[in-house]
Amino acid sequence: MTSASPKDKPSTVVPTKPIERLDKIIQTVVSVAEAKGWSAELNSIDEKRHEFASIYVSKQVSRDEIEAEFEIENINGLKFGMNKLSFYGHGLNTLKDSIWEKLILLPWLKEPDSKKSPSINKFDGRPLLIRMFRRLHRGIRQLKHRHNGRDPLVMNDEYDLQDFVHAMLRMIFDDVRAEEYAPSYGGGSSRMDFLLKKEKIVVETKFTRPSLRDKQVGEELIVDIERYRGHPDCQTLICLVYDPLSELKNPAGLENDLTKKTGDFEVEVIIVSPS
Repeated sequence: MTSASPKDKPSTVVPTKPIERLDKIIQTVVSVAEAKGWSAELNSIDEKRHEFASIYVSKQVSRDEIEAEFEIENINGLKFGMNKLSFYGHGLNTLKDSIWEKLILLPWLKEPDSKKSPSINKFDGRPLLIRMFRRLHRGIRQLKHRHNGRDPLVMNDEYDLQDFVHAMLRMIFDDVRAEEYAPSYGGGSSRMDFLLKKEKIVVETKFTRPSLRDKQVGEELIVDIERYRGHPDCQTLICLVYDPLSELKNPAGLENDLTKKTGDFEVEVIIVSPS
C-alpha cells in the first residue's frame, strides 16, 4: 500500500462522538467513490447507536452496470466490508483499496501492522459455480438448437467439455489459469484443468465413456483429491463429471462418498447427466 503525503492527511480535529465519527467515515467513502467516477449514496444507517451504515455505489462500465454495497461497522475500531451486487465487478477491488487507504488516515484509527485492509467479504464464486455446473446439460442441449439451421455445437469428448467450461469460467472470474501444473502424487505429476488462483478453487473435468465408468471415475477422483489436498492454491476442489450417455450406475453414491470437507479443504463432486 502506498503511503500518503502529509497534505493528504485529514484534519487533526478528532471527532469524539460516535455519530461524528460515523459521519466522517461515510463522507470519506462517498468522496473517494465520487472522485473515482462512481455514484455513491447512503443506503442505511444506524441512527440509534451510530455503529452501522451501508453505502451503495454504482458505475456504468461499457454495457455493464457495476454495483456494490460497502458495509461499515464502527464498534471498537472500524470494520469495512464490500458485497458485490452485480454479476461483474470491474473496478470494485481498486475502489475498495482506494477507500481503505483514505480511511486508515482518519486520526482516531491506527493502521494495522500488516498495512492491509481488514478482512473483506470476498465474492464467493463457489455457489455460483455449483449452480451453473448442475445445469451444465441444459446449456449443452441449447447449443444444439441454433438460429437459421446452423450446425449444432456438439460435446463429443473431454476436450469439448473443457472448452465449454473454460468459456463459462471466463464469464465470471478475471484470473482463470488453464492447465497449471499440479503437485506430484504417487510418483507422477499432471496438470490441473483450471485454477482460480485468487479464489483458491481448482476445477477438474471428466467425460464418461464405456471405459470410464463408476469404478474408474471413483479411482481417478480419489487420486485428484489426494493430489490437491494441502496444495497452497487449492482450498476448494470441484470435480465436474459429465455423463452424457448415463454410463454411471450410481452417480449419487459417488457424489455422496467423495463430497466432503476436511479442515480447510473442501471437495465438491458434481455428476451431470441428461436424466
